Amino acid sequence: MILTANYLARAYGVKSGLPGFIARELCPELVFVQPNLSKYKSESLKIGELLKKFDPNLGVPSSDEFVLDVTEFLRKLGQENDIGRMYIGSRIRSLILSKTGLKASCGIACNRLLAKVCADLNKPDTLTYLKSNEINRFMDDLPVGKLPGIGKVNEMIFRGLGISTCGGLLLNATSIYATFSKGSFDFLVKSALGIGKVAHDRVDLLKKSISVCLSFPALHSRENIEAKLAELVSEFVHKCKTEKLEGRTLTFEFKSSKFVTTQRSVTKKCFVG
Repeated sequence: MILTANYLARAYGVKSGLPGFIARELCPELVFVQPNLSKYKSESLKIGELLKKFDPNLGVPSSDEFVLDVTEFLRKLGQENDIGRMYIGSRIRSLILSKTGLKASCGIACNRLLAKVCADLNKPDTLTYLKSNEINRFMDDLPVGKLPGIGKVNEMIFRGLGISTCGGLLLNATSIYATFSKGSFDFLVKSALGIGKVAHDRVDLLKKSISVCLSFPALHSRENIEAKLAELVSEFVHKCKTEKLEGRTLTFEFKSSKFVTTQRSVTKKCFVG
């Protein structure tokens, strides 16, 4: 499976989560590089430490993504304005480059959703600032596929409904309501309006699920399959005990060599704690 792809490969349609043989068909000259996860984690921790001076409570959704609320930092500098926000964005990117040699894209906006959209717009080395008085126009023209959480399946549904932009989604809200669940409808409409969280996620909120997953070559013997299952179960139990969580429903999902996904679930009084 493709863990990630550089921008040359992405131009051919190669992206994360894609099976290697399909990626090779899309780009016959594709070069596969063995991932170095420990190095990625090390660099991520290093960048996180650099950014804590701007927001001690920064969020880290993934190893290559950081969410900062720099409001208080700007207030202390007396620069809570357009110039100050642009300055902080440039300073952060320069700091990351000078200390790690890595380029970074930065999105600046009034909430997390819009900041992420802006950061993703013109990767891999840009600074995009969305002013509050420009949100309506910006969202009207934004392709729905640029919204976080919108996958290829939903994009296909939107195309079937004749919807390509967030503005079009809002104009066809009745069709969206009839097609999706209430929860999905609320999420889609709020996202299309540019409404998102303005604060970090609380770390003390109870998790509703926990999981472990692993990609590996096709296994052909019962012994190898059982050994791999034991490895996953051991990691899962350790993770649950570390986070002091208990569960009632256990779901097992596996994918065949033909990439057909099968899922099985069982519910008991309690599994691990």
